[in-house]
Order: sequence, then C-alpha cells, then structure tokens
Amino acid sequence: MAAAFVWSRACGHDDGKRHPHPTLRGLDVNAFRSALAARLRRATELAARPNSAPATSRAARTDKWPMLGKGAVPNAGTDLIEPQCTIGPRELCTLLDGLVRGCDAGGARDCLAVGQYLADTPPRGAITVTFFMQACRIGNPAGCERVDELKSASKLDCERDPLACSYTAMHTQNRELHDLACSFGAADSCSVMSWFTNGDVELSRAYLEQACQLGCRWLAPSLATASDQDVWRAISGAAMRRIRARQAPRSRLGAPPAGQLTRTAPGSIAITSDGSCAG
Repeated sequence: MAAAFVWSRACGHDDGKRHPHPTLRGLDVNAFRSALAARLRRATELAARPNSAPATSRAARTDKWPMLGKGAVPNAGTDLIEPQCTIGPRELCTLLDGLVRGCDAGGARDCLAVGQYLADTPPRGAITVTFFMQACRIGNPAGCERVDELKSASKLDCERDPLACSYTAMHTQNRELHDLACSFGAADSCSVMSWFTNGDVELSRAYLEQACQLGCRWLAPSLATASDQDVWRAISGAAMRRIRARQAPRSRLGAPPAGQLTRTAPGSIAITSDGSCAG
C-alpha cells in the first residue's frame, strides 16, 4: 500500500479519485475504425509539413547527455516501418515514411515530430522512445530532454503524459503505474496488466481487450477496411495462430482457452488471449 501511495503521488493522483479496472465489453469495431481514421488524418497532416534539413554539425556531448551529437543510429526509425510496420497499420507507416527516413538521414525535427505524434496518439507504444533518442544523437537537446522525461520517476503526470508513465512502469515493473498508464491510453501497459492479472481470467481479458481497443497492430488493417465477418475470419485465423504458438493454452472458470475469440454482440469482438495482442 505504501508503494502504491508513493507512485500515486508521483503521478499526481493522490486526490482521492479512483481509476476503475476495465470490464469486458467486447471490442467496439466502429469505435476502433473511427479512432484509426483520426490517427491517419493526423498523420496525413503531419506528413504534409516541410521536412527538416539534416543537421550540418553535431552538438558537443555533455556529461548530462552523453548521447548528444553522437550520431544517428543507421536505420533506427526505418527498421520500425519496414519490412514490417511495427508502429501501426501499413497505411500509417506509408504516411510517415518520408519523416521517418528524414529522421534517419539527420533531420532531428523529423524525429521529434514522429516521436511526439506517436506519444500523443494511442496506442502510445514504448518503442516511440527510439525517435527521441535518434533526435538526441543527431544533436537536438530537445530529444535528450524528452528521453530524460520518459526515464524520470519523479514529477510524473500520467494523465498528461501516459507514454512517460508507461515507459517508467516498464523499467520499474510497477503494477500501479502500469494500471494508471493503461487507464490513460497506453496500450503496452494494458498488455502488461493483462499478464499481471492472469490469475483472474476475466480481468486479464478485459485489460487485453482495452489494449486492442487502443490500437492492436495486427488487428488494425482488418478493422480498418473489412466487414465484421471478414474481421472475424482474419482474427480467428492467422493472427490468433501466432498468439497460440507463443503461449500455452489454458482454460479456467469456464473461459475459452487462451488464444481463442468469442463472438459477442453485433459489431463487437471479445478477445480471450492472455498475452499481448500486439504481437
């Protein structure tokens, strides 16, 4: 209890407010499509901005930021969008392709733009830190400062910055922080909470369902374009076979084995795997 109180204060949530655990409601296909469309619109607007010029000189390294000006890691961003798009559906990677390549070519502002877009937009994956680190290595102190924010356990505001909350939780394995980050829209933390709560099948499934609702990578292309029936076939086919290959099936309290799905109300899908849906 003491640890939970400390983390609650650090996140600015010692105000007596309670953040309830998620409940199983079924994946809302229409809401998912709407949120994905909004993400793609924002990415389109971002991609339309002029690319930044590559840095012509590197900032001097400091004791505070040893990475500053050390030089971009070759293809650090590009490797996240090809051959597989790991930041979302293929359409998102296509839209951000120019900015990501500009980042790898030395455009620190491009790195910061992509990083901030991913931080502000669900699913807010921890992999986002790659772009801030790249900006720092290119020589932009703002990238270094953002990396410090993500790593700092003090002055966290989980509601304002779910990504920092989730990233810190990843490094500390703090359950309370993961729970807060999940409630504010960090899908990685929802997936971790699904693992933390695997002793409670229904709660574990609810966290996984919330992670998927925020933006499951393999689910996104199907839900974006296909009919509900096509989505059902796609998810219950290859995608779920991938999950079953990673995880041992189990069946408790009458729930379907891990890696299976159950059809609920029209327009919704219940996720019943006990691992990350973003695999």
